[in-house]
Amino acid sequence: MAVKHKVRPYQSKGEKYTKIKEEPTMSILETENLVSFKEGNIPVLITVPHGGTKKPEDIHVSRTESKGYKPRDTEKFSTQCDENTYEMGFRLAEKLKEKIGLQPYFVAAEFDRKYVDVNRDNRLLGPMEIPHENHAYDSPVGQKYYDFYHEKIRQYVADIRHHFKNEGLLFDIHGSVLQDNKIVVGMVLYDPADFQRYFRRGHVSVDRLLDRFGTDPLYHTYSGFLTAMNGKPLPGDIQTEVVPTDRFQRASPAGGFTVITYGSNRPKGINAFHLECSRKLRTLWLGHTEEIYSDAILTLYRNIIDAPFINETIFAGKKEVIGCGKSKPESVAIEFSLNYSPRKDYPFVVIVHTRNSFNCQNKVPVILNDQPIGEMVLGKSVSMFEVENKGWCKLSKKKNLINICITKQGDNDNGSYFGFEVVKVSIVYCYATF
Repeated sequence: MAVKHKVRPYQSKGEKYTKIKEEPTMSILETENLVSFKEGNIPVLITVPHGGTKKPEDIHVSRTESKGYKPRDTEKFSTQCDENTYEMGFRLAEKLKEKIGLQPYFVAAEFDRKYVDVNRDNRLLGPMEIPHENHAYDSPVGQKYYDFYHEKIRQYVADIRHHFKNEGLLFDIHGSVLQDNKIVVGMVLYDPADFQRYFRRGHVSVDRLLDRFGTDPLYHTYSGFLTAMNGKPLPGDIQTEVVPTDRFQRASPAGGFTVITYGSNRPKGINAFHLECSRKLRTLWLGHTEEIYSDAILTLYRNIIDAPFINETIFAGKKEVIGCGKSKPESVAIEFSLNYSPRKDYPFVVIVHTRNSFNCQNKVPVILNDQPIGEMVLGKSVSMFEVENKGWCKLSKKKNLINICITKQGDNDNGSYFGFEVVKVSIVYCYATF
């Protein structure tokens, strides 16, 4: 039977971690078999396999002791707790709830990984005579903890797929001994026993995302998931540095069993990311990391699930612009308001459809809110302008103005007419504030 309990904020043993003692919003989690979990109502699942510190009452000997190993005898057999990742995962879920207004799914192991490691395969990975360092547990009792953790993840992944048209995002939270400002994002499924198949399709835990949108949701200059975590300010005048391990690099971080098992490379999986960060990022600078992670996840969530693109037609009809060669240059003015407003610092695209141009200069200036955004070529029926939206021409919900200016062709003053028609103008953007 599941037991409900309140999660308390991280309490450090020394004064050096006082900066992260702020009280997070209290949430009720359920616990069973030393696994904390909470059902959500958005297609985001946060998992934490190595943040637990509790000893199962019915397991008396750790995995290293049962084999006579020291804790760091082999890299694959690591039993080090990823300090503070349980708290980090919980606070990330709370921050997303605060920003989106809805609850992410959450699964975290409370037991210490030196007894059960749920981010490893529980099958025997080598011949019987070879010690299976990558095994998830030694004591048969460990299976119930291992199975319950993965049953919850399977349940929530199935729930997300059922309610959200097979779309979803899984973030597996880890810690590492990287440099202070490093964040590693793992997306590759690397099988050492089958290296030759590594480059084939189906070996990437974000396969469905790449199939639908390409690499833009990951690397776009303004709205990419990795971009949103890179170069963010930290104490001491340093910045975060994101290290992606995608399909073009050798392998994902060590382990990776969770993203391998539940990633969208599987027919019944969802897009899965293995997130690792340095010790300082999850202890001293936890508040900064929580904000950076949540902003990046929110960006990815809105761009591929919530609102991939918003396309508003701001003018549809016919506007003729006809002038005489002896007159001053003419222009067409289009006033418009928006139902939504693009987020500052995220780009938007202005699309202008024209027809029936005659005797006009080849390039026609386009001005948005008193600032030039480019030149339209009247020989083309559709012109597109990507606007950086740095504030000087930020779109408003209330009132905006586009001016398209024309002049006569050449310097002759023979009184000939010139002009064109505007038939449609649209604004397209991929990240909106509602």
